[in-house]
Amino acid sequence: MNDAINAPRRVPPAIRRRALYVALAVWVGLVILSGRLVGLEFALTDLHFMLRGSRPASPDIVLVTVDQHSLTEAGAGRWSYSQLAKLIDQLSQAQARVIALDLPSLLVYDSLTVSVGEDELRAAIRKHGQVVLPAVVRKGIEEVLW
Repeated sequence: MNDAINAPRRVPPAIRRRALYVALAVWVGLVILSGRLVGLEFALTDLHFMLRGSRPASPDIVLVTVDQHSLTEAGAGRWSYSQLAKLIDQLSQAQARVIALDLPSLLVYDSLTVSVGEDELRAAIRKHGQVVLPAVVRKGIEEVLW
């Protein structure tokens, strides 16, 4: 009778399986939160597009890029808010449905000129209604552009 009392109890297989699933889910969650899978995610995304192959671009999408000549004409390699407002107005007149600006390094950020043309730019963005702007994330004195 003593042997029956001291014998180890067996955990039912269903409970062991659930415990394993919970432990695995916690482990995966911690690995994801730690950011250790970011490189793997990028590699798998690259592989996906490589295997899929290239596809022709949609004729509905037009890229308007800024060349060195335009930067030189603008002076000092930067564009003012007024110049960007004019660009948005011109793209609106060309019936662009959405305008996405990825030009943070072209903008004039110093405190003396930042307000010049800001109202024009705000009005142009509001008038078009479908303008996507870049995000600038600041970490202390260091600036990260996305």
